[in-house]
Order: sequence, then structure tokens, then C-alpha cells
Amino acid sequence: MAAIIKQTIEITCKEADCNNTFRWNPNYTSIRPVRCNCCENKKQLEKQQKSAQKYQEKRRAKLAEQRKQDAGSGGRGAETINANYPKLKRQKKQIRIKPTVNNVQVNNSQPKVRKKGRKWYELPTNLLIQHVQQKMVNPYIRKRDKALYAGRCISCDHGKVEEAGHFYSVGSTPEMRLMPENIHGQCHHCNALLGSNQKGYNKGLIARHGQKYVHELHKLHAECQKANTKLLRHEILEIAATYKYLSRNRIWVFTSEEFNTIRREVNEAA
Repeated sequence: MAAIIKQTIEITCKEADCNNTFRWNPNYTSIRPVRCNCCENKKQLEKQQKSAQKYQEKRRAKLAEQRKQDAGSGGRGAETINANYPKLKRQKKQIRIKPTVNNVQVNNSQPKVRKKGRKWYELPTNLLIQHVQQKMVNPYIRKRDKALYAGRCISCDHGKVEEAGHFYSVGSTPEMRLMPENIHGQCHHCNALLGSNQKGYNKGLIARHGQKYVHELHKLHAECQKANTKLLRHEILEIAATYKYLSRNRIWVFTSEEFNTIRREVNEAA
């Protein structure tokens, strides 16, 4: 600190009203200051006020000239001011005359038919699988983990279940996006901000379901990557019907084997 003070030079402010002393470091600025910071700020404010006054005076002078020109042209001020702009002509509204028969108006207009939106099962395959994921699979997973694990996140075990997170992401393995063993309830922090918190997710799976469950999940992932098959349209519709049935009857499923047995029953009944 003493070395920094030695490098500075003591200067007195040259303003008449101000005799403050301040230190100047030549290493920071090459121009030697004349005034202190307070006086410099006052000078800048005075300059800004003067420039604003000049601008207002010029503007008033222009407005006075325009008024004089308007008075000389017979009061047609709008034409002189807006001379560079094209005039807008008002178009008269066309009155439609309804046809009459024996002085009785005939209504030939057809009744308006409201277009019905497409039902979810009529969507194209890429949108259909997103709809099934968001509206049927994710709500079921959240409801399942809230009922069985008091709504605790599988990754951190203290956050509330707000979303359904995938252990293997949808981008890496789209074949596993609807499998129940790959989806579990997570808080928003773990799923969105920490990218599903893979380490905590793995620990949570072992704590809840055991090491064998995690080993089977890794094995299933390897099989899906080797097969590289896409879900067909009728398969997506069957999965959607099964998740609806499970959610309605509050049947909680954690493996694909359990899910597929109920899926066969649901499809046979349909």
C-alpha cells in the first residue's frame, strides 16, 4: 500500500470554490487532471444542461417558422407538414344487398361448420410418440413415485418429484424412451439443471431396486443399441393404452416384463 501511495502525486483542485487535494497516479492516466472528481462531475452536468437548452431553442425556432408558413398559406398546415407523405383516401364501405323474393329476404349463406381438431391418435408418428410421452407416460411415472416413495427424487432423495427423468436419454436411445425401468420421478434441479444427475440416479436405483435391477437395465440398453429398431405406430398406440389402464387402476410397474404382460391382456380385451 505504501509503494502505491509513493507512485501517486498530490494535486490541488484549481476551481475557485474548491481547494480539495487529491492524488493522481501517472501509470493509470497520462493526462494530468486539473479538477477533482466532484468539480469534474459538476462541469459535465453544466455542459449537458447547456446542450439541452440549445436543442430546445432550435426546436422552438423551427416550430415558429412552421407556424408562420402555415399562416401565410391560408391555414393549410397539414398539407405543408405532411407534404412528403401520400394522402390516404377513405374507401367507402360497399353495402351488400340481400336477395329478396316477394319482399322477403332470402338467406343463401350456408351455416358455418367448425373444423374439428385432429385427435391424438391421428397425429403423425413423430408427434404421436411425443404426445404419449408427455400426456400418458410421464404423468404415470410421477403418480407412481409419489405414491410409493413419498414424492422424493430418485437422484438426490430430498427434492420433490416434479418431472419424469430418463436414465438413458431419449437422444442416445430412443427405443427406451417409453420403458418403465428407464423412467423415474426427479426434481427439476436434477433433471433439467444437472442433466438427470447420472451418479445420483445410479445410487437411487441401487438403493430402491438393488444391483440386479441396474445390471438388467444396462443389459437392456446394450441390446437396444445392437438391435437399433424404431417403435412402430401400432406399438405406440398399444403402449399408450397400457399406460392409461395402469394409471386408471393404480397398478405400479417397474420392469418391461411386467409391463408387457399387462399390455397383452389390455390388447386382448380390446
